[in-house]
Amino acid sequence: MRVEAVTQLLENDLAPVITDRNRLAHGQWTWQLKSRSENVFSTDQATFDYNYVALRARFHMLDFIGRVVNLLCVSEPTFDRDFDSLMHKIDQAKGDLDGSGYAALAAQLRRSRRAHIPHRQGAPLASATTTDLPSL
Repeated sequence: MRVEAVTQLLENDLAPVITDRNRLAHGQWTWQLKSRSENVFSTDQATFDYNYVALRARFHMLDFIGRVVNLLCVSEPTFDRDFDSLMHKIDQAKGDLDGSGYAALAAQLRRSRRAHIPHRQGAPLASATTTDLPSL
């Protein structure tokens, strides 16, 4: 069962990340070139519209997948002990892959910024813009 779960992680969650990375690295932003496994060119536009929350979730998911694979290779007892905990963390990260939490993060950053900017008499409070959000 656990081996099947790891296999599914690699096929369903890691493979798309590797594919996206390769498309970006080889300049396939507008169209996807023919791969060895496909015999036709794809006319679909590649979509890489991840926001900060989605990218951060993707990073965490990959980190946890890497930990699972490392434990599987290094120590079976540790793998057995930590598997459920890491799978739970992977599932949590998957919940943010759509980036839907971005609006809440932006609002939180705006509130945090307002709390740290001194207010001058008669001057309006500064408001944060999307350019004030952390970048990768």
